[in-house]
Amino acid sequence: KLLISQAQACGVNEEAVGGLSKRCGTIEKQRVCRQQLLQLGLTLSSVEQAIADSQAAGLDDRVKSLFPDGPMLVSRARAWQSHLKQLPDGKASLPQKEEKHMNDLKACISNQSVEAVDAVLEAARSVNLDKSDAWKSAGGDQMAALVELHLRRLLDDEGEADISKADLDWQMHLMSSTLDDHEVKELVGLEFAYALREQLNTMQEQLRHRQDLQACAVSDNLEHVQAVHLSAQKAGLDVASNWILPDGPRIFAMVVRHMNNLDKEAKAAKEAVGEIERQMAELQTSLDLPAMHAVLVRAEMCKVNKDLKNKVQERCDALQKQLVLRKELQACSVCEDLTKVQRVIASMHDAGLNSPSKWLVKDGPKLLARAIARQEQLSDVEAVKSRITAAASKYDVTGLQQALSSAYDLGIAQSQYASSQQLFLGLQDSKNVISKSEELRDSGKHDPVYNLMVSNLADQLKELGCDLDSAVMKKIANEMAKQSTSALDATNPTERVVGQKVFEDLSNFSG
Repeated sequence: KLLISQAQACGVNEEAVGGLSKRCGTIEKQRVCRQQLLQLGLTLSSVEQAIADSQAAGLDDRVKSLFPDGPMLVSRARAWQSHLKQLPDGKASLPQKEEKHMNDLKACISNQSVEAVDAVLEAARSVNLDKSDAWKSAGGDQMAALVELHLRRLLDDEGEADISKADLDWQMHLMSSTLDDHEVKELVGLEFAYALREQLNTMQEQLRHRQDLQACAVSDNLEHVQAVHLSAQKAGLDVASNWILPDGPRIFAMVVRHMNNLDKEAKAAKEAVGEIERQMAELQTSLDLPAMHAVLVRAEMCKVNKDLKNKVQERCDALQKQLVLRKELQACSVCEDLTKVQRVIASMHDAGLNSPSKWLVKDGPKLLARAIARQEQLSDVEAVKSRITAAASKYDVTGLQQALSSAYDLGIAQSQYASSQQLFLGLQDSKNVISKSEELRDSGKHDPVYNLMVSNLADQLKELGCDLDSAVMKKIANEMAKQSTSALDATNPTERVVGQKVFEDLSNFSG
């Protein structure tokens, strides 16, 4: 930046200054992105944003990256992202001892001490946590992998990487241009000049190998790591003394360790395939969800039979869904809401569980049958409640009594028909019946509903051993006689009922 300021002050060619200014801006963007990649945490969205920003700045491209470790850091961040995605949602339950190791591993992510992080990792390895199904289900293996990535990050001498590729390119270009100068060649001698140029070419080649080695140090692809290792080996870089770059031997040794670990894991996974496939074959008839989850997690880490794995996955998914539906069926046995019960039963049909053979949960068909019985019972309850309401609204005491008896039989709470119950009891008193009849006497006129109410009250008075003033019934009969159509042939069902009641006593038409 100082050089740009001085160049602008001296009136240097704007095009040259512009190019240098653009490069300076790129270095600054990549520096910020690189710093983010060196401080990855456990928040997936932040890691994804850091990767996206680095890609936009060109830090993942070997040609565009002005920092030699840029592509390696982006590759490491992608591995970090992959492990974060595999962590389970929420906090899983772990035994106390395993819970302590999990918390220690999480705390390591922000620890900058190589010794402390390495000690926590070694403590976790020493108790064989990788053999615990609960540990795997809780994401313990993924958390350990994240801490291993963090340890590799600490082991890298990040300070050396602060020398930008732009600086190295500029220095090497300057030296190469100097060696092309005739006077310099005469000064240092042709032999030395050629040797120095050869050294520069070797350094450029080693920089390429160094970048490849750094990038594959976090790769889980064994074949890729082996290919990069072989390429460096053919260049003679497996011999420490052949390296010109000071950190070359350390990076090469780190890749060798990583390659050996991947090889061991691959062999262990291959040996585990037979046992995993045996467990998956047994689990095809099992109801043990935790065991299914555990074996499926292990199957992801090795090449097992895909058909076998898919069958276990399908059974696991179906069982999880049925367990949820099973709870809904259990709730139906005490549910008072007919609509809710009907909705649950409909969901069973939608899931194809109306056939007993489709159930994996043993008591599923029985619970569905109970829910259907509950639906029928609630339907009967609703029907009786409707009968009670209809009879009460027409003062049909006989019909009301029958409906109330049905309500008692079904165990319907009296609070649900309290007003109708009170009306029924009130109509057992002839004074109340007569009073209600007189109240309705002049209201009916030509309305069949009011006429039906009056006739029902008359029937109740007869039931009580009394008789309603015959003038009331004669008035209704007189109104019917004036109609052009017989009440017995009326289209209105209420009129037909009133007509039947009037014709039951022909004295209503006398006088």
